[in-house]
Amino acid sequence: MNSEPLNYNELGFLVSSPVLMLARGRQKVKFKINFTASSYEKSKKVFEAWSQGQTNLAYPSKELKKIIRNAFELFLTDESGWRKIYQFIAKLDHEKQALILSFVLLENDYSMVPLDNEIHEGNFESEWPCVKIILNKDALIYPYKFLWQLVVKSIVIEATVSEVTALIFSNTIGELNSSIPFTPFGPMPYPGSYLRVENPLIVQKNLSSLTLNLEWNGLPKGSNGFKDYYKEYNNDVDNSSFKAVLSTSRIVDDNNYQESDEAIELFNCKDNSESLISLQKIEVNLENLDLINEIDPLKNTITEHNTPLYLTLVQPRMAFGHHIFSEIYSDTALKISRFIKRKLSLPKQPYTPLLDCLTINYTNY
Repeated sequence: MNSEPLNYNELGFLVSSPVLMLARGRQKVKFKINFTASSYEKSKKVFEAWSQGQTNLAYPSKELKKIIRNAFELFLTDESGWRKIYQFIAKLDHEKQALILSFVLLENDYSMVPLDNEIHEGNFESEWPCVKIILNKDALIYPYKFLWQLVVKSIVIEATVSEVTALIFSNTIGELNSSIPFTPFGPMPYPGSYLRVENPLIVQKNLSSLTLNLEWNGLPKGSNGFKDYYKEYNNDVDNSSFKAVLSTSRIVDDNNYQESDEAIELFNCKDNSESLISLQKIEVNLENLDLINEIDPLKNTITEHNTPLYLTLVQPRMAFGHHIFSEIYSDTALKISRFIKRKLSLPKQPYTPLLDCLTINYTNY
C-alpha cells in the first residue's frame, strides 16, 4: 500500500465584481451561492449522513456546522497580494438551497483592491477586487467528498459598509472642514441652502441601501424642543417642521421644490416626547436618486465627473429665522416698551444648525 500522503490540487473559484469596490469603513461582505435544486437534493443525503442521521437540515448538528465551516479557505486581493481571511462564517441555507459565506473587515484592517497580476498570482483576468474561495485541503474530511455533486446556479454578493467617514463636504461657502463641528447649510440658512456630500464609491448603480447618520451639536434643550425655542416667532414651528430633500442634483431654491419630492425630517426626538436627541438616521429612498454611475476601478478619488449628494433645506419657509429675526425682535421690543403690563418675551437668537459629524452606511448588491 502506498503510504505517501495525497497531494490535493487547489480547487475552487474566484468571485470578482464592482460591488467589491468599497469605501473605507466597517465592511461586511456576504456571498450567497445558490445551487440547482436537483444537485442540492443529491447532496442533501450526504449532509444528512454527516449530521448523525438528522433529517431536518434547517437545524443542522454541530458536527455538520463544523464540517461546512472547515471546508473552505477564503483569500482576498489586498495591496500586498492574496490575503487569507481567517475569521469568516460558512453555513448552509437549506430552505434556499444555498451556501452562505460572509466576513467582516474593520476600517483599520486591510481592504480589498482591484486584481493586479503583478502581485496577485494565478494569472486571473479581472479589473475588480476578487475573493478566492477554495476547498480546504487540510480539513479533517476533504470537502470534495461531500460537495462534488453541487452545481452552482448563481452567486449573489451583498456588501455593506457602515460608518463611512471618507466624505468631502461643501456648501455655498466652499469646502467644509469636517474634523470639527461645521454648519452644513452655512451660518445663515435659507430655503435652498444645501450640503454637498461626495464619495466616488457610494452613488452608483449597484447601490441598494443608503443611510445618513447626522450627529447634531447644541440642539435646544427644552422639553418641547424647537416649538418652545421659536414660540415668539409666531410661525407654528416645531421639531418636525425642519425638512430637507436628498437628491443627486441641486435644488436651486424653494421655487423649484415640488411637494411631490420626498422631504426628510432633519431632527429626531426621544420616544413619546418632544425632547430633541442629537442623532438622526435618514433612511434614503433610492428611487429618488439618479443612480447611473458605474464604478471606475482606476479612480477612487473625487473628480468633477462624480455624482454628489445634495441635502437641500426646503422647509419651513422661514428656514431657521435668520432673515426675519431682526424684524421680529424690533417689533416685539417696541410692543414691550408701549405695553408695560403686557407680558411679552423677546425672541431667541436663531438656531444655526451645527453638525458634529455625518457618516454614511450603504449596501452594494
